[in-house]
Amino acid sequence: MKISVLFTRLFSLILLFLLSGCAGRQEQVTLTVSSVSEIEQPVELPPGTIAAPGIRWVTEDSVVFQKTPAMFFSSTEEETYCAILPESYTAEKKPLSAVQASSPFTWEEADGRLILKEDGNPIFAYNFGMQLAENVPKRYKRSSYVHPVYDANGHVMTDDFPGDHFHHRGLSWMWPRVFVNDKRYDLWHIYGPRNEYEGIHQVFDKWTRRETGPVCMLLGVRNHWKLDNRQNVMDEDVLMRVFRKTQYGRAVDVKLTWTARQQIKISGEDKKGYGGFNLRFAKRQDTRITSQSGHEDSDSDLRRYAWADFSARFEDSKEYSGIAIFQHPYNPDFPAGWCLRYYGFLGVAWPGTEVVTLEPGESLTLGFRLWIHEGDADAGRVEEAYQVYQRQLMLDE
Repeated sequence: MKISVLFTRLFSLILLFLLSGCAGRQEQVTLTVSSVSEIEQPVELPPGTIAAPGIRWVTEDSVVFQKTPAMFFSSTEEETYCAILPESYTAEKKPLSAVQASSPFTWEEADGRLILKEDGNPIFAYNFGMQLAENVPKRYKRSSYVHPVYDANGHVMTDDFPGDHFHHRGLSWMWPRVFVNDKRYDLWHIYGPRNEYEGIHQVFDKWTRRETGPVCMLLGVRNHWKLDNRQNVMDEDVLMRVFRKTQYGRAVDVKLTWTARQQIKISGEDKKGYGGFNLRFAKRQDTRITSQSGHEDSDSDLRRYAWADFSARFEDSKEYSGIAIFQHPYNPDFPAGWCLRYYGFLGVAWPGTEVVTLEPGESLTLGFRLWIHEGDADAGRVEEAYQVYQRQLMLDE
């Protein structure tokens, strides 16, 4: 199976903006929503729907639109706007005015990590520097992943270098079977489970975006896949959009684009299919795994769901919190299968046991949304949050 650029089909508009006039005049905006939601709705506008100049716009009911790269509606970095619509939002014409608005977001660097915060409270850390825990073999040294991820009360939800699987690392995107010009490598274990391969490493190059705003913060990263001889065989572009926390949770959109410099083949584990977009969870109590089909009472491989959720009580908290992963409907083979593990793993296992080939110059893009919520899947309104996400992506059939 060969993949070039995804997201090339047209999308119907769930949010339609009708604007006229020019800079300096108050515009009018009509929001057409597909249905009323009982939770706040983090949304993206189709590119080009706000064409007038200006960085930020606000409606009369204080809905703020912030400029952002398109992540739902485009595989390129076209500019558009995002917003968080209030619950029970209804469609009507509203004036639209250019404003300056403050941001609740900040970040700081420490020990090779960029720590993202809202109102001074940590959200997650992006590990751009090489990391290695004490008493862990040097062959597991790595970078270019997210850990820790925090819940709304500051509890750490993810794990790094866990004793049962040193190669697991917070939120990561990696595969155990990688072939460079048909030579076998292992991005999952870095040097293979028994140190039997030459190494392949995800290596930070530069920040492509570090922006804050009233609605979200944007983080863009350029990484490379490098061999032990420092040859760059793949470019990796990471774009993350972190929305403000809402009543029930926080949306984090992730767009990953890989561009091959050599012929690259990627695949999951040859029997269970694991490898792809992965979350490893911290020690906890009372784990609950839920999918679009309901409660998952045991571990499983390659069952196909649009979303899955992992909730528990972290750091001896009395309250549940959790993280759901939503698959973008235009990812290849949607919905892909999952690797679900009660020891603490939630992963979109794509392409499973199949093999994807990228020839030099070809690109692959995958999209996801994290829903970091309070409570379990029911209390965190995971299904409703998924409906908000997918309603923006109805097909233009």
